[in-house]
Amino acid sequence: MDNSEMDNSQKAEITVQFTQDSFNDDLYSDFFDYHDLGVPLSIAVQQEMVILTDAGEKVLQETYEDLCLRFEADPDR
Repeated sequence: MDNSEMDNSQKAEITVQFTQDSFNDDLYSDFFDYHDLGVPLSIAVQQEMVILTDAGEKVLQETYEDLCLRFEADPDR
């Protein structure tokens, strides 16, 4: 992993911040409906309540990448 690539805790932190800011916004309801596992998993990661398995890492990565895609953001930064 090079220094520009984000780790799981950073991805979770960004996802959680977006969730706190936008959960009740109808504009993003499809995101929250689709990522009904990835969002709570991000919260658990941010609060250091879980140790991610490979499957968990994939769910977190998919959720984070979809969030970045929505805002045309580089997922590695």
